[in-house]
Formats: sequence, C-alpha cells, structure tokens
Amino acid sequence: LDVVDQDITQQVILTLETYQVQFTVEDQNGQPITDAVVTLDGNTNPAGDYIFEDLTPGQYDWTVTAEGYYSESGNLEVVDQDITQQVILTLETYQVQFTVEDQNGQPITDAVVTLDGNTNSAGDYIFEDLAPGQYDWTVTAEGYYSESGNLDVVDQDITQQVILTLETYQVQFAIENQDGQPITDAVVTLDGNTNPAGDYTFEDLAPGQYDWTVTAEGYYSESGNLDVVDQDITQQVILTLETYQVTFIVRDDNNEHIEDAVILFDDVENPPGDYVFSDILPGDYDYLVTKDGYENNDGQITLIDADLTVMINMSLATGLFDEPDAATNLHVFPNPTPGTFTIEGTLTGEDQQAKVEILNVSGALMYITSLEVRDEHFEKTIDLENLEKGLYFIRLSSRHHVMVRQLVIN
Repeated sequence: LDVVDQDITQQVILTLETYQVQFTVEDQNGQPITDAVVTLDGNTNPAGDYIFEDLTPGQYDWTVTAEGYYSESGNLEVVDQDITQQVILTLETYQVQFTVEDQNGQPITDAVVTLDGNTNSAGDYIFEDLAPGQYDWTVTAEGYYSESGNLDVVDQDITQQVILTLETYQVQFAIENQDGQPITDAVVTLDGNTNPAGDYTFEDLAPGQYDWTVTAEGYYSESGNLDVVDQDITQQVILTLETYQVTFIVRDDNNEHIEDAVILFDDVENPPGDYVFSDILPGDYDYLVTKDGYENNDGQITLIDADLTVMINMSLATGLFDEPDAATNLHVFPNPTPGTFTIEGTLTGEDQQAKVEILNVSGALMYITSLEVRDEHFEKTIDLENLEKGLYFIRLSSRHHVMVRQLVIN
C-alpha cells in the first residue's frame, strides 16, 4: 500500500482453510458398496458420491445408508487435513422358520430341513441371520415323500409352511383255488374298504398293518393281515371250495333201519353200513343203494349250498317170493321149529353149489351157509337156536334158481 498524505485503512479478507472428507463404504467382507447414501452435517450427497469438499475445521455428524444394510452413524472432526472416513455396513438379516405338517394338519416334529445347503438337526426348523435373497430348501421325514422349493427373503422374517405327504404303496391280491387256477370274481376287503368283485388292487396305502378278507361264491372265505413297510406288496390267497356232507338214512318197508346196506355215490362205494359221504362239492350226483334180499334203490341228488340228508326206502326183492318151477322144489322141516331144521329138495340143470341165507323180516342177513347139489338133490340140517323167536325167510339161490320159504322159530 502507499502512504501519501493521509491515514489509510487497508481491508484484508482471509479465507478459511478447508479440507476434504472422503468416505469409504464396505460390507463385512471388505467388499465396496458403491451405492450408499452419505449425509454429512445435514448435507446429503447423491448415492455413490462419498466426497465432501471445502469443509472447515470442526466436528461433523454423518450417516451412511444402503439398501439391504443396517445404517451406520457417527461423527468426525476436521482439524488441519483431509480425512478419509471408513464405514462398514452390515447386511440386514432375517429369520426363516418352517412349519412342517402332514396332510391332516398334524405337526411333524422330526423332519430334517436343508436351506441353501445348510442342514439343521432333525426337528430344528429355524434359520437365523439370513440376508435378503433367494434360497432353495428341502424338507425330508421318514415315511414321507420329500418336498423342495425356494423362497425369497426381502425385508422381513418369513414363515414357510410345508405339507409332507405320506409315502404310499400298492397292495395287489393274487387269488387262486387249490389247483392253482385264478379266481376272477372274488371280493376283497382291506382295512374295511371293499373293492368291486374282481378288483384286487388297493392304491395309496401308507405304511402300517392291514386286515384283509377274501370271499368268493362257492368257496370258504380267507382272512389275514399284512404289513406295508417300504414297498408294494403282492398277497397270495388260496381259496378252498366249499364242500358239504351227504348222509343217507336207509329203512325198509316197515320203517325199520337197515344197518348194512352198500351205497355207491358218484362212483365211490362206502363199506356196508357207512352212509355218510363228506367233502362233496355242489353239483348233481347219482347214487345206488344195494342190500341182499332187497330191490336196488337208485336215483340222483342235487347238492347246492348245504349238507343234505337222503331218505332211502328199501323193499324186499320181488323175486324173494317167486315160486320154483315144476322141476325144482324146497322142503323145510320141522317148521315151525325150536331152532334146528332140515332143508331138502331138488335143483335141475348144471347147479352143483347153492347158497342158503336166513333173513329176518327186515331183510337183514342173519345166517349164511352153502350146500352141495348131487344128482340134482340136496339136503342140509341147520341149527339156528341162537336166534330169537319169530318169522324168518330161507332163501336158497344157485346159478340158475332162487327159492324162498318162510321159517318160524318158536
């Protein structure tokens, strides 16, 4: 300045020293965050602009925000140099909780949940500290089909509902008769559920024990139980044909039982007096009842669905009372007799042997013997003192002749 001839006032304007503050913004892993918003002393820069110029010495409050991160705040002091302020932002995290149920809404408490490759212990359905993003998950439980999916964590905790479906299997019945032939019209009931006749397959069965019954017309029913564990099952069932009993009651014309008749039933002959045939299938059957001294009795019965009793009436053979021809004769003496008597007579032709039968009035055989014929003549003494008093018949038969006489034992 020039001092000449008067006082001078020299104005001087001083400019404050200013400094720069720069923020470096990173996440927990040291990765830069390029779109944070920084506010310093009430002044907010555009996103990603982390530099503040011309700052005079002093203390400044700051805040840093970024989408998906918890905000950070603090203060700094500008003294006599530029400042670089490091800020680490922490990602916002959330909780994901799974609720696991079956189809009936019942909780499953021992499922195993895997989220984004991390598997919790069985029954632990909570995952903490999850950053926003998409996560794949899988839920498994013994006896159930597994379920998988994905979820988005955005800005809040999540509850993920999962419904597991029981693993199910198929049970098929193979039904045959005793001969190994398929039965195609049986009715199968499994655990109280009855399929139409001929439908032997049950689907969608959960593991467990099941009772079953198989019925078919004409067969005895079969029942049992089976265990469904972890695979389909084929259950073989053999049905036995229903059989019945046929009983014959054999009587004479006086309604007296005949105890020793012989019955031929469907080509099966029982011993004399055995009138019961067992294990007979439904159907039509021929029979023949025979007894010495009686007319044969034959016929046919139809067996349907129950035991059957067949009444048989046997009549004395009509030939029993045939008179001999003129060339033959039979004499009995004494008659009546106390028990011992003689038969005498003639038989013509080639007969050399004859049979003598003593029958009671019911036709039952009481005594039998043989005799020889010599020169067409025969004679024999018979002792029947052990028989009860009453009327009997003497029947003499040879190859060509039959003769009958009454005998009274008194």
